[in-house]
Amino acid sequence: MSKANQAFQHTPVRPAREGCLGEQVFLKNWQELLAQDNGYHPDFDGPNGMLMHVVSPGDGILTQRHATVAASLVRWLGTNNGLGFLQKADLMCDVIGDKEEGYIAEWALENRRSSTTNSGVRTLEAVMMEPGAVKPPKLSADDCETMEQVLMWLASPHSVYVVSGQDFLKKCRSDIEACLREERSRLRAARGLATSPESAMQP
Repeated sequence: MSKANQAFQHTPVRPAREGCLGEQVFLKNWQELLAQDNGYHPDFDGPNGMLMHVVSPGDGILTQRHATVAASLVRWLGTNNGLGFLQKADLMCDVIGDKEEGYIAEWALENRRSSTTNSGVRTLEAVMMEPGAVKPPKLSADDCETMEQVLMWLASPHSVYVVSGQDFLKKCRSDIEACLREERSRLRAARGLATSPESAMQP
C-alpha cells in the first residue's frame, strides 16, 4: 500500500546530466516503466503498483521517499561508474552462482568506505547528494534497504506480471547502443558531406 492515491514523482536528487547518454536512458526507461498500467492484480494494483513490486518496503508503506531513492540509484547506474558496477556485479554472480546474492555482494564491496576514494564518501551517499552539496547526506536504514531492493529486482531474470530487472537492464543497454550507433552514423554522414567534392566547391 502507499500513502498516496496518485503516482509518486520518480525524480532523482540529481537530474540526468545533459550529454550523459547512460543517465538519460536509464532514467527515461525507469520513469516509463513505473508509469505503465500493468492491469489489475492484488499485489500490483494502484498508481504505484510497479514501484511496490520493486521496492516492497518492510512495513508495507510506500512513500515518495522510496520513489526518490530508487530513481536516484537508477540514474547513477547510467553513469560510467554505475555501468562499471553492473559489469562487476554480473561477474560476481558467476562466482557466487546466484544473481541476487551476486548483486548485493558487489554492492557491499562498492560501498566500502575509504579515505582515499571519493574523499571517504560511500557510493550510496554520493547517489543521494544534492547538486552542489559538500557533505554527504544522512541516510536511513530504509534508504539503504530501498537501494538493495532495487538491485535485487535488477538481478531478477523472471517476472510473471511485470518486466523483470534483467529485461530492464537489457533494454537500457540496447537503447544506449542504438543511440551511439545513430550518433556515429550522423558524424560519419557529416564528415562525408564536409569532404565531398560538392562541398569543396562551395565558396
